[in-house]
Amino acid sequence: PQGHSNYTIHAHQRNELLIIDTPGQIRFVCNSNVHTITTPAAVWLRTGVFHQTAEVSNGDFHCAVIYYHDKLFANLPQQLLHTAFLSGCDMFVLPLSRQQVQELVQLTAPLRTKSEAQFQQILLLLCLFDKLSSFSAHSDQALRIHDAPHYVFRLASQLQDLSSPTPTLEDLSRAYFVGQSKLNAD
Repeated sequence: PQGHSNYTIHAHQRNELLIIDTPGQIRFVCNSNVHTITTPAAVWLRTGVFHQTAEVSNGDFHCAVIYYHDKLFANLPQQLLHTAFLSGCDMFVLPLSRQQVQELVQLTAPLRTKSEAQFQQILLLLCLFDKLSSFSAHSDQALRIHDAPHYVFRLASQLQDLSSPTPTLEDLSRAYFVGQSKLNAD
């Protein structure tokens, strides 16, 4: 997306990675908590996280958006994945230098083509995570955000009410505007 008129609130059923290459500041709402992010940056959001790009200062921004599902990696050895830096968080923010942005843009270019070759996509994602993991290891500004959403307490009390029928996971997901896998994890 380009511009600052996009105020869509959404929760994907796949993981989302944004490579934002324009300098400035962006306010993200993630599970009703507001985070101000200085860009350029890589921003990763876990499947089902309820989020919104709230405001962009300093004009327009441009980013590459990559979606992927964990099932892509289901049969791969853990040591190949280079995703340990993402563990335990709902949102991961990694500030990037101009040179790092250039490297990631080169890596993400093939992912933007309309290719159905899943093997090629897996290899490209592995290269991308390898690069991000390397950047993360050398950065003292990487931010791991785990937002404990307040809806969990309302949901817990709703489930303890034995007088009403037990809702399905799909019903709860719709009622609390959160993806089913995120709901399960919370």
